[in-house]
Amino acid sequence: MRTKVFLVLALCVLFAPQAGYSSSLTGQDDTDFQNAVDLWLADDDRNSLANLAVLAARGNRAARLLLARIEGTDRAASPFMRSLSRTERLDIYRPPKSSGAFYSSWLREESKAGNELADAFLVSGALGINIDGIDHLFHLGEPEAAEHMIRKIATDGGNEQRKKVLALIGETHELTPYVSAFLTMHEGPTTGLAALRYMLGKNGSTLSLDDPGTRAAARFADIGYQAGRHAFFYTPDNPYFMAIAEWVLSTGIASPLARVCRQACAPEALSGCANLAFGLMGGYYEIIRLDSPLESVIPQDIFLNSARATGMVLRKMISFRAEQGDPVFTEAALKSKSRCLASVLLAP
Repeated sequence: MRTKVFLVLALCVLFAPQAGYSSSLTGQDDTDFQNAVDLWLADDDRNSLANLAVLAARGNRAARLLLARIEGTDRAASPFMRSLSRTERLDIYRPPKSSGAFYSSWLREESKAGNELADAFLVSGALGINIDGIDHLFHLGEPEAAEHMIRKIATDGGNEQRKKVLALIGETHELTPYVSAFLTMHEGPTTGLAALRYMLGKNGSTLSLDDPGTRAAARFADIGYQAGRHAFFYTPDNPYFMAIAEWVLSTGIASPLARVCRQACAPEALSGCANLAFGLMGGYYEIIRLDSPLESVIPQDIFLNSARATGMVLRKMISFRAEQGDPVFTEAALKSKSRCLASVLLAP
């Protein structure tokens, strides 16, 4: 795995719009760091994070940034991390604290030391609207880290700012439907309909919310089962059921879900599995948050095809709960939607 990861990394650096950011990542050629990355991609938190913490404390800048980004981007904690106390988790992810002081962060420590990537990551989580910050992350080879800023402009920006962001990220970006929906909200499209149109490509360009089937599919595309099992009706007889399944099974960003379904289910059961996985993940806008924590070290396609991404998806689906804290589906209801996926999710 290590050879493949760093071959892809070399190509990404070679063809990046500007590659000066690599100077901020001293330590990524360290054999111990490479081994820790391999362990993390293999979904081994116990060994990978402990090793990264040791390297970070020794001054390895790549380990520091990777730890900070893992802490901020992990969508579903591993059993090992859940077994730790808050203090134990912070001891892994953060710089050692002096007596009585608050934990700092490796991003802040690296920013003080002049690390350009650390600065950009700190900006990415700040309040306010920052189009230049999005552009900067793109040029540093970290487009996935701009998600929060892009969503912020979509929800709180003005239409001129939304247009600028759309011009910057392009028509095929996974958040383009979200920004576009807010830009044209007065004309009727919702974020769910925009997501459904995007997923269906040219076949979805003329969709509207005039019929119940499209409304149900659009809401499902938007939030999956986040509103609970009684919030709306989306069933296998929905006209977009197979199209959503095909998107899950054929699209790169959803490849961890597809992998789970193909490992668990026979071909004839894949559509039910894909739709259930899509819903339990929380819909399109949650699925696209499956991101590499540090693309400068772990390219997005390497992350999506790793055991880490698969494990994260399974943990998120297993722990899925409605807002009131109760399971969204009983075991019987889960099995009725996809018996093969349910067998995985309900396994002891």
